[in-house]
Amino acid sequence: MALLKYSLAAVAGAAAFAVTSPAMAHTGAGQFSLGIDGGMDFAVDGTMHGGENVSIANLGILNPALNGIPAQLQIGERSQQDVYDDGWGIGAELGYGLSNSSELFGSVRYLEAKGNKINVGQAVAGAPVNASLPVFGDFSDYKALSLEVGFRQYLMPDSGISPYLAGRVGATRLSEISSTFTVPDAGITLTDTPFSKSSWVLSAGADLGLSIKLNDGFFLQPEVGLHYTDGAGGDDSALGGLGLSSINDYGSRLSVPVRVRAKFAF
Repeated sequence: MALLKYSLAAVAGAAAFAVTSPAMAHTGAGQFSLGIDGGMDFAVDGTMHGGENVSIANLGILNPALNGIPAQLQIGERSQQDVYDDGWGIGAELGYGLSNSSELFGSVRYLEAKGNKINVGQAVAGAPVNASLPVFGDFSDYKALSLEVGFRQYLMPDSGISPYLAGRVGATRLSEISSTFTVPDAGITLTDTPFSKSSWVLSAGADLGLSIKLNDGFFLQPEVGLHYTDGAGGDDSALGGLGLSSINDYGSRLSVPVRVRAKFAF
């Protein structure tokens, strides 16, 4: 959040400077530009894992001390917001002007969000335990590398400060995700359990921003957007043996990126 505060302060200062700068288009036909950006990414929707109830005839397969005790695993659905902290991202963009008010761009962007240890459900153990025992999952970080192309339309191209709209679509490489599942009251630990595979998935988004002209070749562009990333393929190599192969058939993420771009025209 400190990064966001400093970015907003810089944007406010740049906007004040831009008011006194001579008007000039924010792009031009045949003009190339390079942009470097950074900011935060806030998940607003998306299921991280689904829910499932499965019966285990003998907990001894997970802890020999519990041999002969049956249980039902009751795993609940958890969202992206439940599992991950707010993310941060950095990116680079190459633009090409189509006119003085529109441009095409290609971008590469890296996003990371810290995974957390959360309660994912309970194990209802039979006799002689006869108790509901909490189940926890400690998930690895969410890491994504996006390659996207898009179109940006400037709404006031001859003004020193121009609002713009942009749309983007492409592919995102998601890193594999694992989780350490524990039932502390039963002495059960499944370390680094594979959860999802490293996968290329569809991603797309839309942005609303301001382009602030600081001089003839330098612009500051704060923007906010809505971005969708599809879920990765599930890894059932360990979960399948527990009857939980369906809980990782999700993983999509809908987020609101808030970032600031420094754009250099040449």
